[in-house]
Amino acid sequence: MSSKQGMLKELISLCHENDVSSVSELEQYADADIFEAGIIDSSGMVYIQAIIDQHYSVEIPAEMFVTELRSLDAIANYLQETINERQ
Repeated sequence: MSSKQGMLKELISLCHENDVSSVSELEQYADADIFEAGIIDSSGMVYIQAIIDQHYSVEIPAEMFVTELRSLDAIANYLQETINERQ
């Protein structure tokens, strides 16, 4: 994945494929707080955490979702930076 925007699209696609959220238009909420907006609840957070680990081999501690990674955009940026650092 070469861009942060591409990573965001891929992350949203994975969320849709795995029914992480009942929100059908996740793209519209990319920079929204996923917890406050009710896009993902605590169960969804654990699920997306597992999907990210499985798909990208990136382990994100749960507390990072609570303190730093509160939007899909922030998660995608973190993933892109982490993957870029590996290369």
